Amino acid sequence: MPAISIIIPIYNVEKYLRRCLESVQNQTFQDWEAICVNDGSPDNSADIVREFAARDARFKLVNKENGGLSDARNAGMAVVSGEYILYLDSDDFIHPQTFEKANAVVTVPGVAYHYMFNENSALNSRDVAHRARVKQQYQIGKQYRKDFARKHKIMYMWRTRKIINFFR
Repeated sequence: MPAISIIIPIYNVEKYLRRCLESVQNQTFQDWEAICVNDGSPDNSADIVREFAARDARFKLVNKENGGLSDARNAGMAVVSGEYILYLDSDDFIHPQTFEKANAVVTVPGVAYHYMFNENSALNSRDVAHRARVKQQYQIGKQYRKDFARKHKIMYMWRTRKIINFFR
């Protein structure tokens, strides 16, 4: 089981995708998997992912009918195997130490969530669950423990970048 699963939704991004995937492949922290969700893209994006997957088994391609960004992220969430989940848009790229820095923060005992753009945002499970009940939060730049996200059924609402939390 990899330490980090990164979910990369893909739709019509062949122009940017290689740079995105190269930025993942060039991470200093090597214990990861990339779940690339092809959301029915009509361009050659899926072929680019297949090229990367042929050279590096940590890249995995999930094909699905077009359902939008939120649906693609949820499809990725369903197949991740890493302990922590990160999200990356396929037209973006990341610094080579992104996973290393993120992993250093979240491996502190009790941390379930980390907003990567704020060093002081590592929260324990109780705090995250409370905040999720109070308001919906944007997903970009956030990292979750997989078991926490699944336990609290954190997933994206259809056709929006906000997440919805289904607490019972």
